Amino acid sequence: MKVLILTGPSGVGKNIVAAVLAGKLSRCAVIDVDVVRWMVLQPHKAPWDGEEGKAQQKLGVQNTCLLTRSFVNAGFDVIILNVLTDETARLYKAELKEIEPKIVLLLPTLDEIKRRNAVRGRRLTDDEVERVYDCQQHLTVYDTEIDNTHLSAKELAARLADLYLSTPSFHVNPTDSQEDTMLQDLIRKNRSYRRFHQNVPVELETLRALVNLARLSASGANLQPLKYILSCDPETNAGIFPHTRWADYLKDWGGPTEGERPVAYIVILGDTEIRQSFGCDHGIAAQSIMLGATERGLGGCIIGSIDRDGLRQTLDIPERYEILLVLALGRPRETVVLEEVGPGGDIRYYRDTESVHHVPKRSLDELILREYRR
Repeated sequence: MKVLILTGPSGVGKNIVAAVLAGKLSRCAVIDVDVVRWMVLQPHKAPWDGEEGKAQQKLGVQNTCLLTRSFVNAGFDVIILNVLTDETARLYKAELKEIEPKIVLLLPTLDEIKRRNAVRGRRLTDDEVERVYDCQQHLTVYDTEIDNTHLSAKELAARLADLYLSTPSFHVNPTDSQEDTMLQDLIRKNRSYRRFHQNVPVELETLRALVNLARLSASGANLQPLKYILSCDPETNAGIFPHTRWADYLKDWGGPTEGERPVAYIVILGDTEIRQSFGCDHGIAAQSIMLGATERGLGGCIIGSIDRDGLRQTLDIPERYEILLVLALGRPRETVVLEEVGPGGDIRYYRDTESVHHVPKRSLDELILREYRR
């Protein structure tokens, strides 16, 4: 990835975070789209000022994309700062398709944005602040959302670096270099997500493409006994959801509520007429599917805690097929971070007060029992 787009309400901290983040790169350009748009002085219109305002907003995106390509061709990574709508986000994705830009939505609380606006001398009226915030709150076209209400610019930049600077296509400074490969970066991002943007659909063609990855993966004795049921139909999804069990460690959470539920499911079945036991075939298939989903900007959860009798009845699954796993999929609506297991050895995942999901991982040295060197 060479292009990162930061969006969020005015006062969210895009400029200072971009400056900190750029300092971690050897070659980086930062484009403030407000500066690009203010090249039009007469008449200068805000995006919400009628058709002329919308036209100037679109022109600003197009000019920014021209600048971005120029910088990328010269060997620079690019950070774009812009308050996006779904329309302009799609325009960036289309105009820079070959570069595959990543969009990060920075969204603290409305009270925090109002506080920051006051500190900055009330650059926007309260009505304008609320209008822009509402636009950002309902944005659906982005790759990652971060609530930075309680994050300093340095902490936020560190989180963005953890998410995006580990990919080899960024020109990371030698002092900040990491040994992550592209695959390792993909695996880091492939977390168990349990809350989704339920208004962002996943198409059936995408599900078929993901199952094709499983089809191409390894299978014991090459028997290929797995079968799949795919659903991106809201009515069918509503029938599947009650038969899934979520996050056993989160005792006070009953699973995603309406509006945050999966928009697609892949049910993995084992055909007992091909073989009676399925070894690790379904684990391999599930990992291939989830990695493919992550690569497409999606996320999901591999669910083994299932009301199998109820699901069989709901989907009218013949007895010859053993229900192995349910994969819940969608556009993630939460942030998941990895961390080292603490001194007490507790490996239970948890959510903090900002609803960030933390997943403790044992150290590599703890996992490797013995090594034989050449």
